[in-house]
Amino acid sequence: MARGSLQMAWINKGENAEEHYHLMYGLDGENMTMKARTIRGRKVLTTLLKSDLKVADGNVAGVISDLEAKGTASVEDLDIDVADLRRLDLV
Repeated sequence: MARGSLQMAWINKGENAEEHYHLMYGLDGENMTMKARTIRGRKVLTTLLKSDLKVADGNVAGVISDLEAKGTASVEDLDIDVADLRRLDLV
């Protein structure tokens, strides 16, 4: 398992286009471990957070709220299997 934080940024916020996000997973205690992955569409982002990364529904709602308000969001203290991070192209 790889403990870390997921950072998200809404890249095309304010444009009249499908949402375009960058996701980066940083491993705790390591420098330069973040790798950006592009996600297109809020539904895809929500599914990835809930189904693939097992983020709790309340935290997903908070992420969407932060993205709407600030254009960025993060989820701290995640513990995700390294194989899942590789499959999701986050490491």
